[in-house]
Amino acid sequence: AQIAPLRERGVLIIGSGNIVHNLGAVDFRQQGGFEWAVAFDTLIHEKIDKRDFDGIIDYTSAGKTARLSVPTAEHFNPLLYILGASHADDSITVFNDACVYGSLSMTSYVFS
Repeated sequence: AQIAPLRERGVLIIGSGNIVHNLGAVDFRQQGGFEWAVAFDTLIHEKIDKRDFDGIIDYTSAGKTARLSVPTAEHFNPLLYILGASHADDSITVFNDACVYGSLSMTSYVFS
């Protein structure tokens, strides 16, 4: 929330990471996402739509899908900064909604 005022000053805030990021499970032959990756990506999408940001912060409560999707948090954490910088009246656009190679989510969100 502390970086949110930068938006009013014309600063573009970008959180670069992946919601699902498990390099140990990557399968370059896999066209889409594994079931657990799609389930976790969908869960986060639903929580963003509902603005259930506390539920996203507590993503580990999703159990096994969370552990598989986010084995380490450094690629997931940028999302938390973006959520903190968002405004309650922002429109949310999904950009590049895709899971690839089984265990990577390229799903992106624009808050404007």
